[in-house]
Amino acid sequence: MHMRKTIIDPDAGNELLTDSDAVSETAYSRGVAVEFDGYTRVFLSGVTPVETASDSIEAQTREVLETIQALLEQQGGEMTDAVRIRVFVQDVMEAEFETIHAVRGEFFEREHLPASSLLEIGSIVRGNIEIEIEAVIPNSEWTVDHAPSPLS
Repeated sequence: MHMRKTIIDPDAGNELLTDSDAVSETAYSRGVAVEFDGYTRVFLSGVTPVETASDSIEAQTREVLETIQALLEQQGGEMTDAVRIRVFVQDVMEAEFETIHAVRGEFFEREHLPASSLLEIGSIVRGNIEIEIEAVIPNSEWTVDHAPSPLS
């Protein structure tokens, strides 16, 4: 059985460092892709907005999801391969919650919605939102079943 691990952009965090930082390098990568038994599992580190100058949670969410989409495509996948998403937001109120989900709806098909958590936290390195994703990229088409809620 052969397994392969690909480190995605191991210098990703170094763009945050300044001359006054005590560390000379960060100790994380943009993500890790693990190839095993006919599929690739991708674990992406938290992605924050880099280009968006606006404080708009809509613009920041869209930029982050576009970056995630590009990273998944680089590994041969797409957003339908996402199985887990974690969203960290500063000061999430109902309007921000609705906006985040509206933008997410542009990237995720209802048939392939990932498991999800949305957490409000005190501060984020850049911007007001950070998103982490895990994806499983199969070497063939997905077979999708839907299970009803046991809470009904």
